[in-house]
Amino acid sequence: MKRLVAFAVILMLVVPAGWLLAQSASLAKTTTAPKVDGTLNAKEYSYTLQQPSVQLGMSWVDDTLYVAVTGQTTGWVAVGLGSPRMDGAVLYLGFVADGKGQMKVQQGTGHRHGDTSSDTPTQFALKEANGQTTMELALKADGFIAASQNKLDVILAYGTADSFNSMHRAHFTTTVDITP
Repeated sequence: MKRLVAFAVILMLVVPAGWLLAQSASLAKTTTAPKVDGTLNAKEYSYTLQQPSVQLGMSWVDDTLYVAVTGQTTGWVAVGLGSPRMDGAVLYLGFVADGKGQMKVQQGTGHRHGDTSSDTPTQFALKEANGQTTMELALKADGFIAASQNKLDVILAYGTADSFNSMHRAHFTTTVDITP
């Protein structure tokens, strides 16, 4: 028993957490744009990341960055770009209330966030089905990916309420490798 516990501890210290989760290698430009319809299908995005209760999809087509997030919730989902923390990230929060998708763009400041008029999506869609909420966005890529950039920090979160102000139930951080 002691050997099994020691092996588990060593495994946790040696194996990066990303190896244990389903993930595409990197985000690279592609020619096929996802359909922004509020659903995240496995083959729709060139980059995917599966966490225990949230999924991320990303594709980069021409000058557009497509981003999708699905959370195991009937409340809100969010994706933040440009910072490994809420502070400094551009946040996209959304939920479905009375069958209608609601979305806000906010800027993270410290442990808070507030409305911003920058980085507005060119398209967005939200759907809630089977205990999951999905938000899809089409964004101007140059707002998040510079010519020489090789990484993009992304945060994901979800909450249980249909509210832009309620606390998250879970949040995740990842760094997406970019292949120019």
